[in-house]
Amino acid sequence: MHVRNAGRVVFAMPILVVVLLVLSACQGNGSNPEGGAAQASGAYPLDTCVVSGEPLDTLGEPIVIDHEGREVRFCCSPCIKQFKKEPDKYLALIDKAIASGARSVTDDDASHGDHGH
Repeated sequence: MHVRNAGRVVFAMPILVVVLLVLSACQGNGSNPEGGAAQASGAYPLDTCVVSGEPLDTLGEPIVIDHEGREVRFCCSPCIKQFKKEPDKYLALIDKAIASGARSVTDDDASHGDHGH
């Protein structure tokens, strides 16, 4: 390496370090900034509606909402209304399912709302 190019390398190193630090910070540490458990590899953790316990595709395509930066899926719009009454309760059920590796909430956990599927 030539002496005049050494200065460029020395100058570029701190910039490279900063870029790598920013990129690693963007990757996250696997936690949800909202305090909930992270969803593995972007896949939604449940096959059932967290409110009714019914399969998400019972009434067609699931309805997806963003609740404070967190994706939540429902089988129907009445379940969204029920969720919004007690979001912390339902987010805790999702977190419980993630922690146990379950793909659904149990009948004991699901409230079935007041819309009687």
